[in-house]
This record gives sequence, C-alpha cells and structure tokens, in this order.
Amino acid sequence: MVVVVAIPRDVAGEAACQHTAWMLVNLLARAEGIVERVIISCPSGVRLAGRVVPLAGRSLDLAEALLAGTAAIDTVPVEFASSSPSAAIRFVVGPGEPPPDALRVHGERWWGGISTSEIPGACDSGLPLGPYAAACLAAAEVFKTVRLRGHSPLEAAFYSLVVRL
Repeated sequence: MVVVVAIPRDVAGEAACQHTAWMLVNLLARAEGIVERVIISCPSGVRLAGRVVPLAGRSLDLAEALLAGTAAIDTVPVEFASSSPSAAIRFVVGPGEPPPDALRVHGERWWGGISTSEIPGACDSGLPLGPYAAACLAAAEVFKTVRLRGHSPLEAAFYSLVVRL
C-alpha cells in the first residue's frame, strides 16, 4: 500500500504539525509488510521548529529532515514529491477544512485525532504528546485497512492524554 503524507505550506512551519508529520512518517516507515512506500508532499525550505526529528541534523529543512530521519530507519522506502500524488491512503497534516479523499491528522498540546471533517486548531504548542497521539491513530488506520477484511475507515477519532487524579 502506498501512503501519502501531505503537509500544507500554511502550517508546515508550526511545531505541532512538524511533530505530527514526523511521528506519522516515522511509524509508516517502520510498517514493513504493511506499507509498500511512503510519499511525503511537503514544501521545501521550511525551517525545523526545534528538536522535531531526532534522527536528522538540525540544520536541515523539514522535508530534508523527514527524509533523513526515515533513511536512518531504513525499512519502507520514503520519497519526496513536490505535489500530492494519489495513493491508497492519503493524510493531510494540520488543522483545517475537510480534505478531499484524505484523512486530516492533527494534534496539539494533550489531544490529537484524525477526521474526514474539519479539525480546528491553533498550532500554538510545541508539546509533542497530542501530535504523537494523532499520528498513532492515523498509522492504525493504515494497519487496519491492510489487515482487516471489510474494514471501513473511521470518519473521526480523537484522544485526550490529560489524566485527572
């Protein structure tokens, strides 16, 4: 299965979106036997928002860092595309309107999720927990699509990682 991860220019510089993109691409790159190839559609020249991709140099831009990070994992092939090609599953990272034929993946602070509908958000948090939850939900949809016969993709799923004692 070919999976596209699209990162729109208007949110690509935000830490929450970069953390979401990194963890999603990271998980997909490790899904050997499930994912055939990952295509990253991301604008070039976007500065990293901090320590987002631990397997890549900090002087790289976002697209270069995502490719370098997944090259260090070295399992599923990951490549860059300047536009968002078609694929079996397509993800759009960040808040925004419903994407056509794709799942939106976004997390901030302590919450994260996936949806075929709009996900509002401010992208104003560098905390990676919500973005990582969103990425895990998205990667799970890929796994279920491949492994479960008759699986109908979720229209939406969100999780909060806030613990109340």
